[in-house]
Amino acid sequence: MIRSILFLVIYMICKVFAGPQDYTFRQIKVEDGLSQSTVLTSLQDSRGFMWFGTIDGLNRYDGYNFTVYVNDPSDSTSISDNLIKCLYEDSKKQLWIGTTNGYINKFDMNTETFKHYSVDSFLELKIELPGSYYDYPLVYSRNNNISVTSIAEDKDGYLWFSTWGNGIIRFDPKSETVKHFYHSAKNENSLSNNRTTKILIDNDGTIWIGTFGGGLNKLVIDSTAGVNQFTFTHYNKTQSGLEDFGDNRIISLYEDS
Repeated sequence: MIRSILFLVIYMICKVFAGPQDYTFRQIKVEDGLSQSTVLTSLQDSRGFMWFGTIDGLNRYDGYNFTVYVNDPSDSTSISDNLIKCLYEDSKKQLWIGTTNGYINKFDMNTETFKHYSVDSFLELKIELPGSYYDYPLVYSRNNNISVTSIAEDKDGYLWFSTWGNGIIRFDPKSETVKHFYHSAKNENSLSNNRTTKILIDNDGTIWIGTFGGGLNKLVIDSTAGVNQFTFTHYNKTQSGLEDFGDNRIISLYEDS
């Protein structure tokens, strides 16, 4: 009995002070049911499903099998198109999908149908930026200025969409009304650049926007006059004291602990 207890104690000590754990990796491929091998975005939803956005369809994975959602031109409730760029689950457990072709889709979990919103219809002013974007990122090399690059939700329930060339959009899911924010040379407090890559809403509720060429923006909302006034504070490497900023072409943002 004593020998058995001693063995158990020694075993537990060895487990506690053992070296790094060995990990195994499994690659999930097209042969396993994935619709396409170029995955641009992924998400685990509140029910545990894994979602993968590819350049040829949206994939839901339950750990064993894939369900693939692709556009069906004869079905208006199918997904708008197959170039999936970003995914987001909101506070109401609804899945939102942004596409490179400039559409936002809301997925109904119960009916497995999609409602489409066109970025074009949300724009106060449509901006056509000159030049090619072949330097980076490759997914935007089609020069599509209405591609949806990221989705976020603020504390008031508004959804925010960043676009590759037309600034950012605030969307009210209840009323389906929008507000469009974009760079204007006539307004120094406007967004610094219309090529926006990422929206991050931090734990304090502050909205940060990464741009591809205009550095970082912080949205300041002033409600003291009874009406919301929106201005943008800019951070970029051309400013005094920010020479170590690095690069004004921001790809992603992250808030640490």
